[in-house]
Amino acid sequence: MHVARKDKRAYIYSLEELKDAQTHDDLWNSAQIQMVKEGKMHGFLRMYWCKKILEWTTSPEEALRFAIYLNDHYSIDGRDANGYVGCMWSICGVHDQGWAERAVFGKIRYMNYNGCKRKFDVKAFVARYGGQAHVHAPGPPIPASRTKPIKEPKRRI
Repeated sequence: MHVARKDKRAYIYSLEELKDAQTHDDLWNSAQIQMVKEGKMHGFLRMYWCKKILEWTTSPEEALRFAIYLNDHYSIDGRDANGYVGCMWSICGVHDQGWAERAVFGKIRYMNYNGCKRKFDVKAFVARYGGQAHVHAPGPPIPASRTKPIKEPKRRI
């Protein structure tokens, strides 16, 4: 499915920043903290979490690598086929229809913070996991050469 590769992103995060829940988005940070602490997150929130990785990385390939790494490293069901399909659905549009063209996402289904607020109590979720937002000034995308290489994840047992 088509993704708008060359569109400028308002935020670009490294794997380290994502791993450490250091983004401007308190909901995303809380979801990452929940996955690190509990090894899981709700399916709806997991889709949002993964789609934001697409929005905040330099390419769909990098987004998929980061999402799979984080999923495999921190989720109880890491390395399960369903986890891979979830990442592919969120980032690549696998098993989904094409949607209206949009910046960064191309024809990939879009999800946003306000949509999450319509589905569940975001404020309570953020309060529970403490995913405070970190201030990042929007700027030009960081070149791929500044992103850190992915190391083989250590297996959690």
